[in-house]
Amino acid sequence: MKKIMMAVALAGTIAGGAIGGFSDLAQAEENVATSWASEYPTLIVNGHELEAEQGAGAYTDERSGAIMVPLRAVAQALGYKVAWLPEEASARIEDSIQSAKLRLGSDVMVATGKLQVIDLSGEVELESVVVQKNGHIYVPARAFEKFLNDVTIEKGTVSISPQMSELQSDF
Repeated sequence: MKKIMMAVALAGTIAGGAIGGFSDLAQAEENVATSWASEYPTLIVNGHELEAEQGAGAYTDERSGAIMVPLRAVAQALGYKVAWLPEEASARIEDSIQSAKLRLGSDVMVATGKLQVIDLSGEVELESVVVQKNGHIYVPARAFEKFLNDVTIEKGTVSISPQMSELQSDF
């Protein structure tokens, strides 16, 4: 998709007669790349980039400013099971210790689970409502923090990965 957008922008530059040399061409490429990155952040899950063509494109919600990510693509890339509950208009994600329901149009995630003595259950207020767009359910990227993941958002990139704990030894 990036290549198509860049080709369209470059063709427009050439067709418009703005061939002032290599620097104009390089500037056109930079402008397309900058607008693409600001509109559609790169999504990296568990160290691997998810391609937008696979229905995995992240975007910024215009109302809340939250970075929205496709629930199924991200959850499965992290190893979670995903199910659609049509009678509740909700999606459920789960792993071995916890699960969560995310209802379309709601900004609340309902989590249940327990990690030894730590209760992981409760309601989590999300930055934005859960939405359906282009046949995919989108949730705020930070929703995955509840599932013990690190979520980093910076300079056109969203990175979601399992938290890694380091045990320190006094040996």
